[in-house]
Amino acid sequence: MNFYYILNEFFIVIIMLISLCFYTILQKQYSKKQELSLFFSVNNFFIFIFFIYFLLTIADTPSFSTFCNSTFSYNGVVDLLKKFLILIFLVCLIVILLNIKIEKILRFEFLYILGFSFIGMILLLISNDLIIMFLSLELQTFGLYILIATQQKRIVSTETSIKYYILGGISSSIILFGSSLIYGFSGILNFNELTIFLYNQGALETNYPILLGFVLIMIGFLFKLGVAPFHIWVPDIYEGAPTIVTFILLLIPKITLIIFLIKLIYFIFYFYINYLLYLIFLIIFFSLLFGTFGAIYQIKLKRFLAYSAIANMGFMFVGFMHVSYFGLLGIVFYTLVYMLQTLIFFICLLFIRDKSSDFLTIKISDLKHLLASNKLLSYIFAINLFSMAGLPPLLGFFSKFYIFVILIQNNSIYTLILLILMSCISTFYYIRIVQALFFNTNAKPKFYYNIPYYISVILVILTIINIFFCCFSWLILDIINAEVISLFAYEKLEFIQFEALKYYYDNLVKFNNFNNAEFPSLFPQLNGGNI
Repeated sequence: MNFYYILNEFFIVIIMLISLCFYTILQKQYSKKQELSLFFSVNNFFIFIFFIYFLLTIADTPSFSTFCNSTFSYNGVVDLLKKFLILIFLVCLIVILLNIKIEKILRFEFLYILGFSFIGMILLLISNDLIIMFLSLELQTFGLYILIATQQKRIVSTETSIKYYILGGISSSIILFGSSLIYGFSGILNFNELTIFLYNQGALETNYPILLGFVLIMIGFLFKLGVAPFHIWVPDIYEGAPTIVTFILLLIPKITLIIFLIKLIYFIFYFYINYLLYLIFLIIFFSLLFGTFGAIYQIKLKRFLAYSAIANMGFMFVGFMHVSYFGLLGIVFYTLVYMLQTLIFFICLLFIRDKSSDFLTIKISDLKHLLASNKLLSYIFAINLFSMAGLPPLLGFFSKFYIFVILIQNNSIYTLILLILMSCISTFYYIRIVQALFFNTNAKPKFYYNIPYYISVILVILTIINIFFCCFSWLILDIINAEVISLFAYEKLEFIQFEALKYYYDNLVKFNNFNNAEFPSLFPQLNGGNI
């Protein structure tokens, strides 16, 4: 077994366990009045160790490998998005550190639960086995159940946690049932071996029990993603959870599940994708429909963002309907843009807090006081909203435009018309928030808490990227493009080299006997290894 490539995660888990024992003993020496200083100490420690983790990930992560008897696997896209996730997590820790006095979540265990949940997300990204997939998923979600219930004095928070626990249990049972069907009819747990099994069977017949198992796994993941028509729970959970936890729920778990779906659909069950086209189209249609029209009638910001996230999932799933090199590029690019936009939105929301009442801004109408109090924050918020609406030349426009290009290339005219129509409608509800910000002339200024220096720097940097992306788009797109290409090609694109097929030929046949004509390209753009 080669544990070398998982040493970073192993190092983080060991450090967290040792420090948890240390801080638990240390807690007995602190009075309740000193809990805040203990929390700050743990938070700073977490920022330090996860920054080290980020540096280790940059320094030594393979573009293409399987390890621990193929229980885990890395590829270029997973590696790229993993680095972005760690950066987002570091920003989350900084935001928690600077906002914790107001949120009044003083128990340091909050950070450890969040940390172990994040490790579960990372393990899910690199899992290459049905059992590891399920265990990583449960490690991720169990932490989230607890985090939602951290504000025990709020009845809504406890109720939300119970609701999320029940619904999460249902979705996990669906995933487990699907996994058991796949194992029962193939006798295989490893994804690489499963891909080879499906490839060999694909030319002869379709294995419908395995197809049913895959559909059930996909439904379970769609349930956890909150994609329509499995979205009913999303607005209530996001509204009832503490704002910091909603911030985490909207960012890290969603992106983790999207990346894992890429692995499932693009590289394992690709042979069955034709059976799922109508299902994916219905997901796109209902997500756009319910997300767009649901957001129009919302007056609360967190519920509004929940419906907006559902609509964004509809855009992302276009890349799953058209499985190709360009489809994957579109998903990765849109996912990164979604992360950035949601991050800006929630940082702004978390620090718009009335100093006199100590309340967060909850309703859209409450934003009418912001312009008179903090003009710069108002403009940053408005620019991000315009980007979310997809107005040029902002970053959000390019992400949506690329999705439109994919549909044009595949002659999906009806889906293209649907997306354009829903984009135009969604522009209305984003601009409605801008209207609340800038066009209430009678609004009086309110005294808000000062925005910390570090948060101001983060907001300005992210806004500059948002505005001037068009000037250096080639740099970011080249990075994404290089990682996506690494999934489809190997050794200077001399022949098609998928992760699972590489495992197959490494172990069963010699490369010099490989005849590309016998294995026609699964992707039209890559026939003969030419892009």
